[in-house]
Amino acid sequence: MPVMPGFDEGARAKRSDGNPMLGVLSAARRSMTHHHLSTVADMTERDLERSLREALARHVLVRTDQGAYAFRHALVREATYEGLLVGERERLHLKLARALDAARISSGDTPSQLLADRAHH
Repeated sequence: MPVMPGFDEGARAKRSDGNPMLGVLSAARRSMTHHHLSTVADMTERDLERSLREALARHVLVRTDQGAYAFRHALVREATYEGLLVGERERLHLKLARALDAARISSGDTPSQLLADRAHH
């Protein structure tokens, strides 16, 4: 049975802890901009860019029309998320919630999608 493009790469990525950016994106539930990824991921800018390039080249991630990054397949996102330890998930959700709070405060409004994402974390 053929494997969908990117799925095998994503499955390999979830088994290794070599790309923490994928863990961040998997916990976020939806696409993230470069700025938001750099805010949440514990990576240097150079390492983040290298990780993004690698994930794009391996067809694990795609760029959205809005210039954000997202998993090519929901199953890869789910597999990556399931590969995180409980403590990693908790830390990521806390960081994501704080980033969403900061975005809400800086924008001055509370759009419904932002509130829904905050509730998730």
